[in-house]
Amino acid sequence: MISNGLIMALLLIAVAALTIQNRNLKAELENIYSPPTIRGLNVGEKMPGFRFTSLDGSKGFVNYSDPSMRYVFFIFSTTCPYCERNVEQWKFIVSRYARSSYLFLGLSIHDLSRTTEYADTKDLNYQVCVVDSSFRKQYKIAGVPQMLVIDADGTVRGSWGGAVNDQSMDEIKRLVEEPGQSR
Repeated sequence: MISNGLIMALLLIAVAALTIQNRNLKAELENIYSPPTIRGLNVGEKMPGFRFTSLDGSKGFVNYSDPSMRYVFFIFSTTCPYCERNVEQWKFIVSRYARSSYLFLGLSIHDLSRTTEYADTKDLNYQVCVVDSSFRKQYKIAGVPQMLVIDADGTVRGSWGGAVNDQSMDEIKRLVEEPGQSR
């Protein structure tokens, strides 16, 4: 007959072994299911040009070749509730700061059909285009909404993710109000 003490010792060893195995499995699952971390854009980074499709189906290219032009990009998804909350702030920015030295573009990460349907339900005062998945990787877009201010030479001047708040709005206003000189 096995004594109670021996049974308890065996149970404690089994519990310890299972605890270690559980930790190891959790770590392994985190490595498998955790999406890779995408580092966002940093101020001062130089970005390459990109292709887009306008809602009328025409193709375009932003190549940062006009030294007098600066860019404000509103990157969004047609199903994102935070993007929806930003629409009014984005419209305000465009109405207040639209001038010839800025190109304001709404860049959708969804297909042309869904984006056209979405834009038709809004009273947008900026051009909306569709970008492909390579744009997200190239511009390090890990999530939406995202707003970028980029100089004429493709240098990132500002990058904000998530819903626009008072602090980010103040930063955006300050950048957009600065003279249009590339650094």
